[in-house]
Amino acid sequence: LMKFHQIRDASLSEDGKWVAYSLVPDRGDGEVVVRSAASEREFRIERGTDPVFSADGLWVAASITPSLEERDKAQAKSEKRGSGKKDDDKPKPGLSILDLRSGSEERIEEVEAFAFSDDGRWLVFKHHAKKKEKDEESGEKPDQDQKEKKREPELGTTAKLRYLTTGDETVIEHVSEFAWAEEEPILAFAISAPEGEGNRTAVLRLGRGMGLELALHEAENGHYQNFQWAREATRFAFSAAVLDDDGEPGDADIWVWRGEGEAKRVVSRADAP
Repeated sequence: LMKFHQIRDASLSEDGKWVAYSLVPDRGDGEVVVRSAASEREFRIERGTDPVFSADGLWVAASITPSLEERDKAQAKSEKRGSGKKDDDKPKPGLSILDLRSGSEERIEEVEAFAFSDDGRWLVFKHHAKKKEKDEESGEKPDQDQKEKKREPELGTTAKLRYLTTGDETVIEHVSEFAWAEEEPILAFAISAPEGEGNRTAVLRLGRGMGLELALHEAENGHYQNFQWAREATRFAFSAAVLDDDGEPGDADIWVWRGEGEAKRVVSRADAP
């Protein structure tokens, strides 16, 4: 394997005490290096990439890429299977959580997305969808009705919200999207559940413990996207539509939440020329 490395994704903690970067080989497994700016102290995250510091400078989170061996095996299996087949066997990235005080690292499998809260006290991470059983594995052959079956809406997956001070976690099922507020620890998230029941956009206002969920918009078969927080105020915008019988979203409206009470619709299809 080639040993040449490139330095990528360099970042500095907000207090200036730590620098992190990815070492990427020409071919092979890379790593994340986290190094003290004032001493020789250093930590390495095997197969890490895209490191992110918490705002308080106490934690680093990074994606964990599948190993070269795993990727090569999955590629060979995909080529054997042939084109046009959904590749559920493709190895999924994971998540590394590094405590810079102790140097301890936790590695979590199959994490699709993650983000620290603006104050650095909370971490949310969302898992990949679980692998579906294939017809060929169960010995069943798809009939004509299955082939013509309508497109199923994409469901949300399991998300976990961790209070980093204590390690306490809350599980939120069927999360399709999430976003942190800029100025305070408020998490917005969308739910896309089986059969469309309980689909909603909601927020959690967090402090030193779990807050109460406030639903901003809820609709059967609701479809929520385009999350956007204002930079300097507690204002949150999102789009809301309803999926039709074919699993396609209808016309969307834009809603805005102003930090208290209910969200208000500010743009609808009727406003479009």
